[in-house]
Amino acid sequence: GVAGAGECFEFTGGSTDVTSEQALSYMNNLIGPWIVDAVAPDYGLEDGLLNPMFFQDINAGTMEVRTYSYLLFNWEGLRLLATDGNVVVFSLLFVYLWLFMHIESYFLASVSISQIFLSIPASIFPYAFVFGMKYFGLMQFLTVFIILGVGADDCFVLVDAWKQSEAAVPDQGSEEATLIMRLKYALARCFFAVFNTSFTTSAAFFATAVSPIMPISTFGVFSAVVILTNYVFVLTLTPAAILVNHKSRAAVA
Repeated sequence: GVAGAGECFEFTGGSTDVTSEQALSYMNNLIGPWIVDAVAPDYGLEDGLLNPMFFQDINAGTMEVRTYSYLLFNWEGLRLLATDGNVVVFSLLFVYLWLFMHIESYFLASVSISQIFLSIPASIFPYAFVFGMKYFGLMQFLTVFIILGVGADDCFVLVDAWKQSEAAVPDQGSEEATLIMRLKYALARCFFAVFNTSFTTSAAFFATAVSPIMPISTFGVFSAVVILTNYVFVLTLTPAAILVNHKSRAAVA
């Protein structure tokens, strides 16, 4: 690359980190916008949901051009991450609304979605210090989509068991004793059902630990740990939230 005064950029010689301030400035303020504003329209490159413009071949008449630039690769990755962030927000809102529709409580839905997300940072300790894995890449962030589905399903099972306990558990003589028996009933129903699903799912992810591809093996281990952590939260945080929600509704009624 050549600067305006004919001076070569420092990072072009290969001795300077391409993530330096000069390289990033060149990438974000010059070459990236130039590709989007000038090159893409001239060659008919259009962004698609599953086919971003930088992954498309450039056809110039009878010539087919395939390009690669480490700087552009990084720039495009950051651009796609910003776009894909909208997908994460949409997934979060969808799961939250689905939780509310099924549980019929904003409080329980909020606690459930919170404990689902808390499973991710809480899993970093056993992942790093128990399993001794220090790598944490972009693939690990994909765990959020896995735990959204698994965690929401676990909450559904516990809340359904709690609702069933109202008819299944006879009156124990006092409200507190009845609530304790109802919670024991719900936890007993939930413990084995959720354990079976969580254990088999985490075992499948643990199986990827044998992969020779390090990002895949670490992703599998981290996903398995997150699922097991969520299982612990479902049996501890969610029952407490159910009791708080029940008592607050009873007080309002």
